[in-house]
Amino acid sequence: MGDEVPIVGKSLTKEILLEEDLIPKYFVELKDARVFLSDTYLIEGNRSGVVGYVIKDGKVTVNTFYKSNSQGIWRYLVGYKYDEQKVTQYNKGYAEESTTLPFEVQFALSKIPAKRFPFKEENNRILVSVGTAKK
Repeated sequence: MGDEVPIVGKSLTKEILLEEDLIPKYFVELKDARVFLSDTYLIEGNRSGVVGYVIKDGKVTVNTFYKSNSQGIWRYLVGYKYDEQKVTQYNKGYAEESTTLPFEVQFALSKIPAKRFPFKEENNRILVSVGTAKK
């Protein structure tokens, strides 16, 4: 998955995704990829997030998708800034448009019921929120 999350001192694992029941539950077919989506959860800044499992060219990539508070659209998390205790900002790539998810995925995400369930551990919430991003 992503790099080690410095705030927590470890990396996101398949076991954590299983423990938090963030397994693929929904499916979107794109022209060149398949996207499986978890239930929604609450991340930093009172944003909704989901785990996206993207299958393209036979390779599976796990990503964090989050809903923008300012524009109400879903984006792919490429990176983040943090202090010693929390995530302070989500990186929007080269420009906000560079991380916007395709229409088909936006539509599918609009149909997933909001489930803002609590995480078993606070560290898991942080890991799931940013643990797929690269430094």
